[in-house]
Amino acid sequence: MMTAVYIIAGLVVLLPIGVLIATSLGIVGSLLLITKGGMPSLLSGLGFTFWNTGIGFILSAIPLFVFMGEVLNRSGIGAIFFNAIRTMLSGIVRGVLPYTVIIGSAIFSALNGVSITNVAAFGTVVLPEIEKTHTDKKLVYGSLVGAGTLGILIPPSVTALIYCGMTGVSVADVFMAGVVPGIIMTIVFIVYVAVRMRINPALAGTGPGSGQLMVSLVDRLKALLNILPAGILIFVTMGSIYLGWATPTEAGAVGAAGAVLFSIGYQRRVNWRVLWESCLSATRLTCMIMFIIACAQVLSLGLSVWGVSAHLVEFISSLPLPSLGIVALLGIMYLLLGCFVDGTSMMVLTLPFLFPIIGALGFSPVWFGVMMTMFIEIGQITPPMGLNLFTLQGIAKDEKMETIWASAFPFVILLILGVTLFVLFPDLVLILTPGA
Repeated sequence: MMTAVYIIAGLVVLLPIGVLIATSLGIVGSLLLITKGGMPSLLSGLGFTFWNTGIGFILSAIPLFVFMGEVLNRSGIGAIFFNAIRTMLSGIVRGVLPYTVIIGSAIFSALNGVSITNVAAFGTVVLPEIEKTHTDKKLVYGSLVGAGTLGILIPPSVTALIYCGMTGVSVADVFMAGVVPGIIMTIVFIVYVAVRMRINPALAGTGPGSGQLMVSLVDRLKALLNILPAGILIFVTMGSIYLGWATPTEAGAVGAAGAVLFSIGYQRRVNWRVLWESCLSATRLTCMIMFIIACAQVLSLGLSVWGVSAHLVEFISSLPLPSLGIVALLGIMYLLLGCFVDGTSMMVLTLPFLFPIIGALGFSPVWFGVMMTMFIEIGQITPPMGLNLFTLQGIAKDEKMETIWASAFPFVILLILGVTLFVLFPDLVLILTPGA
């Protein structure tokens, strides 16, 4: 058993020296297999794991949802959403930019499954408006990176697909479980922005487009019509899954086709080049994700044959702490990990250890899937590894990273409060999946 412990400790050495997360997981998992059963165990384990991961029907939905988000992002749909929502909010609220970003990100999240796509789609449109409206840039930056995290909470979520692919939990259940938390966090973000502007009205800005001018009913109806197709696309993807008309993979295929048609009909910017670039980008991201998952499954198999997982479950379960105390410790661990490891890597690195523990403690695997997603959300906006922060800086090239970090901090606190709420009241997560 000590041999296995020493090998697993190798992760602590490999990760800090810059070895890729997938490579590190694969090396440690392979060493566990070869020291337990020799070369035959290694070869059979690698073959079995990579084959079963590659043919997993659940994971085949990942490239479809990623492609859907790529097409919508590259076709300029984000600009349509932004302008339509800003038009509908003008004359109703002051400081319309942060509200537009939050509401737009919530809607756009239901059309793609990647967090950074939200930031990229709205960042290119919103940032030029900051100077025109004189809206506080930190509040807008924070809204961009904070609400951008909704991309992996509100379904369809690539993170949820990875979780379900690794654990065998129902994709439809985890997708639906993310709806209510996604709506609650959207409302929390909106309330935060409203309170900040109430306390300091200067944050709302005074320039044209800040939301003070009234808009005619005709213009509001036109804006609503620009958003309406998004609702149809959301129903085609999520509605078909929830009603049992299609599997997540089938819904992803229909959604990807719908995204192409939607983009052609509204922006007419989708051509063969855009489609090719979207395919390449989706392929790169999918290959990276699948390689990480396969290597994580090798590690999981190695842990299983050595009995490490079973011993860890026994140890954690015997701690003199209530179940919620153990969950709190896990939350702190993920908060620290999120500062140094990207979300996908963080999940596949820890799931082989923690998923059996969650089952032993009696928690719903569907509920934990949502909690895992929210832990990753926090990691997306905590320095120095927050991908949303780097995406925003890539758009606002002249902005200091310290300013972006500071703007994201309040939203980190809001997400932590959200996690706390859903831990104390798990029924809020499971309200749409009562049997989970």
